[in-house]
Amino acid sequence: MKQEVEDLFISIDGISISYTDSGNEKNHPIIFIHGFPLNKSMWDNQRKAFWNKYRVITYDIRGYGKSEPGTKKISIDLLTTDLLHFMDALGLDKVILCGFSMGGYIALHAMEKFPERIIGLVLADTQCQADTQRAKENRFKTCEAIKQNGLELLRMT
Repeated sequence: MKQEVEDLFISIDGISISYTDSGNEKNHPIIFIHGFPLNKSMWDNQRKAFWNKYRVITYDIRGYGKSEPGTKKISIDLLTTDLLHFMDALGLDKVILCGFSMGGYIALHAMEKFPERIIGLVLADTQCQADTQRAKENRFKTCEAIKQNGLELLRMT
């Protein structure tokens, strides 16, 4: 049983993606996908809760945490393609996906694009439609606040 929690790195589409990989390899892996503007560390408690029974993988999506942004315009479609390449690079044929907020958008899109690779889907605090204009404006305001003041105001406790 792998329980290491150090950051690992893998190259996907020419960028470095940071991830953790721990737990029991006998069952299907669970990939946890974080929300905006967070990173893979938001899943630390879930990783610890599940690693006795499952292989648990958390990763920083492109441009978040310790993963590089690359030069392509970030979209849910690009992040979903990254997820597929990430799964391929790790040799994962079928997985359980767990997505929070924006991570849920990615997980839902993955279910649409390659349903044969998804054996379970957990969606937390997400939706199945595009954001409203107001939600988009609020996200841009959050980005500006982060640029000006850092993440301190958004840190989870």
